[in-house]
Amino acid sequence: MKDGRQNDAIGYFQKAANANTDVGKAASIHLARLDLPSNPGKYIKTGLTLDNNGYLQVVIQNSSKVKVSGVRVVVGRRTTFGLHEDGTFYLRKTLEPNHRISVRTDLGPVTTKTLRGYGAAVSAAKVVE
Repeated sequence: MKDGRQNDAIGYFQKAANANTDVGKAASIHLARLDLPSNPGKYIKTGLTLDNNGYLQVVIQNSSKVKVSGVRVVVGRRTTFGLHEDGTFYLRKTLEPNHRISVRTDLGPVTTKTLRGYGAAVSAAKVVE
């Protein structure tokens, strides 16, 4: 925002987005456009699974009301301080609102037990206008 009051606008849109009305739906879209680039993990969820060969797959879910692209996901082993990055993966496609996709990684093979020690986090995404 040009006047530097983006945080105020985000707060207003968050309150309005809670309403189950047309105004609330519109506020959700505006909120995602403003906030998603700075906080992509709030809007894009991740999970990990294993493919048939034991390699990690990242499941990326766009929980926002806007299309996104340029999604970057960091995958690694969980530590006391967060994730120890073992790989960064980019989704080269546009992800529609409320859609998910699985991306195979080159991390593995690992066991189901070992999988529990891994995590994934979205570190970047762009709103598609």
